Amino acid sequence: MQRALIARPRTGNDRRFSLLPSGHNPGGDELDRKTEQERSTFPIWLLALTSAYNGVEDPATGTWVDLSPYYGAWVTPNVPEVMRLLRRAADLHPERQIVGYQVDAQGTEEQVRAVFNALRAEGIVYSNSLLSFGATKGENMQRVRLPRESLATKSANCIDGTVLMASVLEGASLNPGLVLVPGHVFLAWETQDGNGEWDYVETTMIGSGSFEAAYESGQAQAQHWQRRFEQSQDLYYFRLLSMPYLRSQLGITPME
Repeated sequence: MQRALIARPRTGNDRRFSLLPSGHNPGGDELDRKTEQERSTFPIWLLALTSAYNGVEDPATGTWVDLSPYYGAWVTPNVPEVMRLLRRAADLHPERQIVGYQVDAQGTEEQVRAVFNALRAEGIVYSNSLLSFGATKGENMQRVRLPRESLATKSANCIDGTVLMASVLEGASLNPGLVLVPGHVFLAWETQDGNGEWDYVETTMIGSGSFEAAYESGQAQAQHWQRRFEQSQDLYYFRLLSMPYLRSQLGITPME
């Protein structure tokens, strides 16, 4: 059984790892006695948690591989910061409770409204920070803040705010979705569990508008880009990444 990893530099930007046998003590005298058993070596890149790949180019075919479903890993419903925000949302709900899909579609919307208003009360403002380091030729990536980071800094861009609000909705046992359109991301939620009907909200308006205005904006954008998709049949114009689908079918789980 192998379990230890030893890092040793190959170049200034590269690290090579060696697998050592179970029970090996990297801090002991065994290395001096040359008892290290190198099983395999390979280069790897270590990226920040906030570095998200949109896609990579397949060197064999020159086609792009879409990695955007992995945005679902940034939806982290169980971290303490998200759970605390969910508690605050319950306080802002007219009935002071969050009950998931134990209500009708209007009741679901009331819970989404409470979450939006809880984020608004946190003072979250829009900040268009996309720069990410580490991408090389044939790679497209951007920075995505984890929800706890957005809450700590009280700032978020479109994808940050979307995965943040999606985290709270998933923590409330609702089904959120990430809507990808050209140059933008906004939030969807399923109106009832498994009914396939979705409503939308613009999360960049958390710090500047009411829930009603953000809802109207989200609905209008969804209708516009769905029409473009229907005309072209090109997913570039509209993709809805359902969190239940990402979790159950693609196996994409929260990164923390």
